[in-house]
Amino acid sequence: MDKAEEYFNRGRVLSMKGLYPEAIDAYKKALEIDPVHTQARTNLKFIRYLSGEGIAEDRIKNLSDLKNIGKGAKKLLQKA
Repeated sequence: MDKAEEYFNRGRVLSMKGLYPEAIDAYKKALEIDPVHTQARTNLKFIRYLSGEGIAEDRIKNLSDLKNIGKGAKKLLQKA
């Protein structure tokens, strides 16, 4: 088993115990080693949601995305 998988499994165990900050750290370590570890990324997002961490950042990103969509729509309307 590689190191990324070890950290991923550690994150799973910690999250089942309700130790969310420790689980978040373990998932982040797994992603540092293997940035495309989709299960670690998915679980990290879910645990961050459960623990309340990252909600503000996600909302800011969503607002930023909407703002960019609005800019793109405005440019399209100006061309029409």
